[in-house]
Amino acid sequence: MKARVLLADDHPRFPEMEARLLEPEFEVVGKVGNGQALIEEAMRLKPDIIITDISPIYPCPFLMAFRP
Repeated sequence: MKARVLLADDHPRFPEMEARLLEPEFEVVGKVGNGQALIEEAMRLKPDIIITDISPIYPCPFLMAFRP
């Protein structure tokens, strides 16, 4: 069984390129462009792996994920 991957990047071309590289070995279950969508899709899709760009995407998913 392939690991399920969710891709997040505010540059629309990067998730497409990443998906092409990953899809032989992984199942790309979603691609999002902002932090809010990342949180929502992660909760809905329950991926095994989340790959996001290193610069925060607005709204910042890291701050949203750890807020009380």
